[in-house]
Amino acid sequence: MQNVPVRGTTARYPVSLARQLLADMDAVGNDDFTERDLCRLIGRCEVVIASLIVAVEDGASDDRT
Repeated sequence: MQNVPVRGTTARYPVSLARQLLADMDAVGNDDFTERDLCRLIGRCEVVIASLIVAVEDGASDDRT
């Protein structure tokens, strides 16, 4: 499983987190989905997007060396 680094931390987020996030986003259409669930989902989106941006930036800087 690949890991995606997060800038400024030593934490690494697995790519599977992005897959799980997409699965959770499919659940948004459910009537049981609350505002709190939506806020939590948005927070997870921010983490995944930031992680992927850092991975792309790090990959670009590695190619230039």
